[in-house]
Amino acid sequence: MQNFNTEYFFLLEPSGDRLPSLSPDKDTSNRRYWGVQIPLGSKPLIFHDGFLELKRQQKVKPLDTPPEVLFDSAEPIVKDNIREALLKLDITNLVINAAIYIDHKDEWHENLWYLDCTTMFDCWDREKSVVLGGDPYEEDPLVLRYSLNHELLAKTPLRERLFFKMGGTSSGLMVAHYSVAKHFGNKTGVVVLPILDFGDKTKPHNYIG
Repeated sequence: MQNFNTEYFFLLEPSGDRLPSLSPDKDTSNRRYWGVQIPLGSKPLIFHDGFLELKRQQKVKPLDTPPEVLFDSAEPIVKDNIREALLKLDITNLVINAAIYIDHKDEWHENLWYLDCTTMFDCWDREKSVVLGGDPYEEDPLVLRYSLNHELLAKTPLRERLFFKMGGTSSGLMVAHYSVAKHFGNKTGVVVLPILDFGDKTKPHNYIG
């Protein structure tokens, strides 16, 4: 039987005080952009470091150059090269919206793309995963260790499970098939973590090469 657990990776934001903590500007926040494909030609989504003043107070020096991948909560913001690679895969439910990041020096970083999904895909195995509190059937539990539902994935066309937001949980993390995750490999600002290594404190974060 195909082992789907070895084919999928979480795309996670690494920890680090110097990394930008993205917040949308007022106009972007009012647009309710989550999971929505914005019409072509619309104003880009605009983000800044929402904790910049706190960092200055704590004498934390922001990175001079933003990482290659940024995150707005669980959703990654990427450059043209990753966008172009994903477009070639014709991924179902993928949302790609133009974005701008304004850094701590008021420099505008354009040609960025906000990645999201129009739907959630609940495909984790309730019997083999581990949740906080021990009841995997409660509403949107906090999953501590993941194992995927092999039967469900086997009957789902590949293009519908190449890139998705995990459903049925409180976190809604981004999940990428290897064919997508490899485009994030060795990029700064993102942890590409094998599904089975999630929550394993004995293992370092694994980056896909």
